Amino acid sequence: MRLITFKHLGKEMTGIIRNNYIYPLPFKSMNQLIDSGNSFSIIEAMAGNPISLREAELLAPIPFPKQDIICL
Repeated sequence: MRLITFKHLGKEMTGIIRNNYIYPLPFKSMNQLIDSGNSFSIIEAMAGNPISLREAELLAPIPFPKQDIICL
């Protein structure tokens, strides 16, 4: 399971990739998801209608981070 930002039918969305399918999340951006602290929405999304990974364009995970991201 990976959290992603993607574009589908011209609309930028957040979602989860699992088994070559994307499950859209009800957040406008990854920053909104992080700020919400709402893991229930992630579980709820897994029950929704998935989008084939082939039908979407993957974007940067956090297109506009609020602060610098440092990976070690």
